[in-house]
Amino acid sequence: MENKCGQNIKKRLHELDMSQADLSRKTGISTATISQYVSGKYFPAQDRLELIANALNTTPAYLMGWSEKVNDYDPLKDANWDVFFKLPDGSIEIINYYKALDPSRRKQLKEYAKFLLSQKG
Repeated sequence: MENKCGQNIKKRLHELDMSQADLSRKTGISTATISQYVSGKYFPAQDRLELIANALNTTPAYLMGWSEKVNDYDPLKDANWDVFFKLPDGSIEIINYYKALDPSRRKQLKEYAKFLLSQKG
């Protein structure tokens, strides 16, 4: 039987540029156990599945292969729109660019923004 859970944990680790050791630190689950989940040797119990899903910013349903959606949470859906209307011109456009990027590109954009901020003055 194919272990979709292990594959999806591995996929999310890659997308988030995280190691199994990083996941272990975030969840309190040993690296050896994480390795067994990723390899498909074992399935995580429900409580551990939830810990892993939270650490990987996804849902247990996605990790188990029951949902194609990586994350059902949309921060803009629940946003305080009054704050958005006070943003400088072009801010919403930048947010939309950010949302359209995959996780590795988002990380690059953040690093570039940090670089630009370090250059000011």
